[in-house]
Amino acid sequence: NSEKMSKSKGTFINARDYLNYLSPAFLRYYYACKLTPEFDDLYLNFTDFENRVNSDLIGKITNLASRLAPMINKKYNNKLCSLDSEGKALTKLASEKASTISSYYEERKFARATILIRQIADEANKYIDTKEPWKLLKTDPLKAHEVITAGLNVFRIIAIYLTPILPNYSLAVSKLFKEKNY
Repeated sequence: NSEKMSKSKGTFINARDYLNYLSPAFLRYYYACKLTPEFDDLYLNFTDFENRVNSDLIGKITNLASRLAPMINKKYNNKLCSLDSEGKALTKLASEKASTISSYYEERKFARATILIRQIADEANKYIDTKEPWKLLKTDPLKAHEVITAGLNVFRIIAIYLTPILPNYSLAVSKLFKEKNY
C-alpha cells in the first residue's frame, strides 16, 4: 500500500505466501497495467490490486466468455457460426488493434497495451449488452448464435493479445476453443 517492502517494518510479502492464496496471473496482470518504459518504482496497493483484477480481468474480460460459453454449449452444441455484418465489424475492430498492441509490447508500454485491450473488451461487452443474446435465444435463435459467436471471437482475440502477460490464461482459452496449435 505505497510503502517500500521491508522485512523489519513488516511490509514484505514473500512470493510463496502470495502463491498460497492467489494466482500469479493476477499479479502479472496488475503489474502489467502499471508498467511503462521508464524505470519507476511499482507499488502494490491491495485495494487497487483487487479492483483492477476483479473489474478488468474478471469483470470485463473473463466475464465476456463466462456469459457466452454456457449458451453456445447448451443451445448450439459448442459450435460457432458465421458472423453477420455487425459481428464482422466488431471482430475487425478488435483485430485491427494487433499492430498497435504489438508495438506497445515491443516498446515496454504494457500499461498502454492493457488499456487498449480493456477498451476492446468494453466494446464487446457493450455489443453483448445491447444485443441481449439471452433474450434472442427465444425469439431469434440464429441472431443469438451470431451475437454469441461474435462475442466469443473477440474474447479469443483479447486472450491472444494478453499472451505476453498471461501465457497460461491464453493457453487455457486456446484449449477451451479446442485449437490444435497450443
